[in-house]
Amino acid sequence: MISDTLNRWLNSPEYKADLSEALTKIVKGVSYSDNESDVAQHFTLGIYELLKKKAD
Repeated sequence: MISDTLNRWLNSPEYKADLSEALTKIVKGVSYSDNESDVAQHFTLGIYELLKKKAD
């Protein structure tokens, strides 16, 4: 079942490491952002990359 698979991933050490990496990238990108649009782009890209990595 999809929800069981997702739940296992969300509770795994792999997810915590992947999330930490994604958040680090987001924070670094946001620190160089000049406006709200750039902040949103870094956040969206960071989350997208996190989910894409799991989908591959």
